[in-house]
Amino acid sequence: MLTLEFSASPDESILGDYVTYKKSILIGRSRTADIVILDKKILKVELSIHLQRAGIMVESKNVNGFLTNKKKILGGKIHHVGDEIHIGDTCFKFKAYQPPQFFNYTEEIAYKIEETIKKDAKYEEVFYFLEKELLSLEKESSLEK
Repeated sequence: MLTLEFSASPDESILGDYVTYKKSILIGRSRTADIVILDKKILKVELSIHLQRAGIMVESKNVNGFLTNKKKILGGKIHHVGDEIHIGDTCFKFKAYQPPQFFNYTEEIAYKIEETIKKDAKYEEVFYFLEKELLSLEKESSLEK
């Protein structure tokens, strides 16, 4: 499990927490990314994140790299909870992390969604909008408390 906290972005819909149970995710402008950010200063696929036992491996797909805790990183680097990432005009930090060996059934659901999309691409848009709606409802619920 990985929780990212988006604190700044021109794409206000991304602000707040993002929780995933996948072992690997892509961040970028493209709808094929797991986390889609409408920030003109980032690539279609800007970062790939892989959960490892040693920490959170972040790899840049941009030749200019990215900033971690205000230091420029080219290529990849292991990160930990509390580390802050800057790409384009978007900023997020790693809020919570659970190494892959402790994943639960939610990972299996994410895997099955991914397999469904591979079999029939028309479901990608359905799952994308469902996820956005659920995140929106979750955010509204947390604001009401």
